[in-house]
Amino acid sequence: MNRLLAGLHDLTGRALNDPATTYYVGGFGFVDEFVVYDSYASNPYHGVLILVAVGFALGGPRKWFPLLLYAAVLAAGFILFCLLIRWAQWHTRLQLGFFVLSMPLVALVMTAIFPVG
Repeated sequence: MNRLLAGLHDLTGRALNDPATTYYVGGFGFVDEFVVYDSYASNPYHGVLILVAVGFALGGPRKWFPLLLYAAVLAAGFILFCLLIRWAQWHTRLQLGFFVLSMPLVALVMTAIFPVG
């Protein structure tokens, strides 16, 4: 996967450690091993939950229109964040807000699909 992403990045014509896109304190590098450390922690389970919830919501767009609008605003904010902020080793800490703000969407969709009680 890392080689695929590096190959796709080569198509941009920029170096992985381009100072215009990478914070100068730490260079960009792919992590090849599983590391338990908060600066390198990712949110794969949260990301999957968000994608599943949005997928279910897209199945009934009229019913879920307000939540889909909320998800679109969050997605736009996340994309702007990724485009405007230079890559840094501690980005997962900065992206936490997007994951927290996505959880009401996940909770509403999941409780509608799997009602409790």
